[in-house]
Amino acid sequence: MYLYTMVIGNLKKLSMGIVSLFALAAFAGGGLCACNSNVQDAEAKAVVNSIEFAETDPLLGEPFKVYPLQGKYRATLIQYPSDSSRTYKGIVLYVHGYNDYYFNRELAQKADSAGYGFFAIDLHFYGRSLRSDDEPFRAREIQEYFPEIDSALVMAQRLSRTLMTSSDPSKTLLPEYLIGHSTGGLIVSLYADSRRHGQDFAAIVLNSPFLEMNLQWFARNVLVPVASAIGSMIPDFPVNDLPNPNYSYSLRKGYRGEWEYDTRLKPPVSPMKDLGWIRAIHRAHTQVQKGLNLETPILLMHSDCSTRDKDWTEEYMHCDGVLDVDNMKKYGRQLGPRVTLDEIQGGLHDLYLSAKEAREKAYRKTFEFFDKHSSL
Repeated sequence: MYLYTMVIGNLKKLSMGIVSLFALAAFAGGGLCACNSNVQDAEAKAVVNSIEFAETDPLLGEPFKVYPLQGKYRATLIQYPSDSSRTYKGIVLYVHGYNDYYFNRELAQKADSAGYGFFAIDLHFYGRSLRSDDEPFRAREIQEYFPEIDSALVMAQRLSRTLMTSSDPSKTLLPEYLIGHSTGGLIVSLYADSRRHGQDFAAIVLNSPFLEMNLQWFARNVLVPVASAIGSMIPDFPVNDLPNPNYSYSLRKGYRGEWEYDTRLKPPVSPMKDLGWIRAIHRAHTQVQKGLNLETPILLMHSDCSTRDKDWTEEYMHCDGVLDVDNMKKYGRQLGPRVTLDEIQGGLHDLYLSAKEAREKAYRKTFEFFDKHSSL
């Protein structure tokens, strides 16, 4: 992210008096909310009831289907349709990361083969949910994503009613499993904690979760809190980032990777951020690092190495080229008492997009973990 450089450069535009004033008000907002579950359920059902029909996914094509989720914001549910003659052990909802959207067909196929109905969500201002007048990836608080995840799960259950393995008539819902990648891992962790400390979910897998800024000490502990404080008052103030396309080179077919995706939705270089986004992420990180109380089993997978060199190196082909894996290990233990850490040798930042041997291990670990904690 090179946030150190971008924050330094932009803070020079502001007077020290303004910085001091806003710093005094830095954390007046407190933590993330614990909302009423009945209200959540009613709002999610209202969104789902407004859906009139499914469409073939214009990006992935058949057999994928998409469903618009129109609440306060517009999100999109993507379904890998199931064979109605089959039964499933549960449903999986995948939540993507920053500068990202769902495009990995193989993940859906692996989930289906393992006996799980697969769904993914493109969050608002991302991917299929992005409209021409939207600001890509804009966020002011992490909990703004929670209602659309609620709606996605309600819709996924509705679409999966005929696929249950249980013969118990009292069980009307399939077990729910969450997968979160990078910023999606941060969102999933806080979302699950807000929903009865994760008790609503059979298990959670975090794929290289974004639990801390990948920065030096001074930037993390001084610059980011100051930027967050200013962001409470002028959230739209832009901050520049130094471009680093190396991670995208490790992924994209035609460069050094093997994946094809829409670079309009996942640009090689992340677009400009603003102070409101930094504040939202900083507050979420603070919440996680104070410790959550997730009671559900969590598998946190990460690469065995990290790199952030400005110039291309071969490490980008077998290390995490975005985040520091040591931060994942350090703060992953703060999520709850049932966290399992697992290192994927040769893994990229998105472990499911790594070279074949590494990603096959990540897939296997994911669905073995879900099977281990299946209630059916």
